[in-house]
Amino acid sequence: EQVLSGSNVVETVVSTMRHQINSPKLQEKCLGVLQNVSMRSKNAKQEIANAGGIGAVIFAIKEFMGSPSVLERSFTTMWSLAVLEDNQRRIAQEGGISLVINGMMANIEYEKVQKQACGCLCTLSTNSENKTLIRDLGGVDAIVYAMWAHYSSDALLIEACRALS
Repeated sequence: EQVLSGSNVVETVVSTMRHQINSPKLQEKCLGVLQNVSMRSKNAKQEIANAGGIGAVIFAIKEFMGSPSVLERSFTTMWSLAVLEDNQRRIAQEGGISLVINGMMANIEYEKVQKQACGCLCTLSTNSENKTLIRDLGGVDAIVYAMWAHYSSDALLIEACRALS
């Protein structure tokens, strides 16, 4: 984390995502950077949120709903960011929960997308309002469909069971 402090990495990556909206490959790579940075510390998660990173992740999901690689990175990044309660609220307020559920339904055949989405929903559901929202938006059904579609994947089934708990 010290290597990145003062270098504006997060702001630069978020700005790149906002200006290069027509490149799913670039979005995927930028999401990879945000994902890696977000896993370093709570401060890094907060820095990403403050730089508009949650909105950038949500935008990538909306724009590239048909790209499993972008969704997988988006859901992994969102999962990491959602560890913080303030970020959970931001994600919900910006429509992130419905997009995760829609992404699951649109990409049911992609195991990695489903696993990351289940993990993301599990973390988001630690907030009681989000838990209700997930249920009301069809999240439970999406998780069950993922379980049926990938019943031989222990890793996915574990995340799905955690999300349903």
